[in-house]
Amino acid sequence: MLTLPSKKIVSTLLKPYKDLLEQKNMIVKEGTVISLISKAKAKRYTAANYMEELQADSKSKAPPSDIDFLVAEIYEKYEQSLRQKNSLDFDDLLLYGVELFTRHKHTVAWCKHVLVDEL
Repeated sequence: MLTLPSKKIVSTLLKPYKDLLEQKNMIVKEGTVISLISKAKAKRYTAANYMEELQADSKSKAPPSDIDFLVAEIYEKYEQSLRQKNSLDFDDLLLYGVELFTRHKHTVAWCKHVLVDEL
């Protein structure tokens, strides 16, 4: 299992959307996409859940922006890319850690403290 630089993956995934972004006169940076994906993961949205949430919100008074839908599409491809490479990003490490400690209490009963050191 590896952790990969998210920015490089997202940069590659944004390339097919270059013409669409130019047509709509939009600029989307890799950091913005990574940040929005990270926020979705923090809310425990999978890529599919995130898209469903956006589609449900599109009927509300403040519909999601084109960027939100673009991020949802990239999020799905981003997750596929990570899985193909048998990799995780930093958010995955945090989420899987939380899942381990909440779902498998008997496995981690010996652990009193957890130290997380960001690179």
